[in-house]
Amino acid sequence: GSHFNPAVTAAVYSNKAMELKTAAFYVLSQLIGAVLAAAVAYFLAGYDMGYPTVSSIPAAILMEMLFTFALALTVLHTGKPSDEGTENSYYGLAIGMTVFAGITACGDISGGAFNPALGTALPLFRGEF
Repeated sequence: GSHFNPAVTAAVYSNKAMELKTAAFYVLSQLIGAVLAAAVAYFLAGYDMGYPTVSSIPAAILMEMLFTFALALTVLHTGKPSDEGTENSYYGLAIGMTVFAGITACGDISGGAFNPALGTALPLFRGEF
């Protein structure tokens, strides 16, 4: 399958479900994709991309780390069929509810990206680094 989040790639690699070379290629591709997407968003919307202004950097980093971990853990434990060969039919709901809980809890604090590539690329184009 595909994933667009370097944290998910790291979780899959740490679970020995992906080789280091493949994981590195995924992360590089995800970073390039995030920068290109941020460039397109900046070109289309200018400075006002709908990304909230962060009032407390430490709080935003903490919230992003916690919910990125929760998302990666949820993907890692639900996104793979069980060993008995039965299909997992609730992974979409579990992942979606994790994202929903994260956005509800910290959307106003950090923007709720839960993706290190995206969370760095958008502020880069807003000149916040």
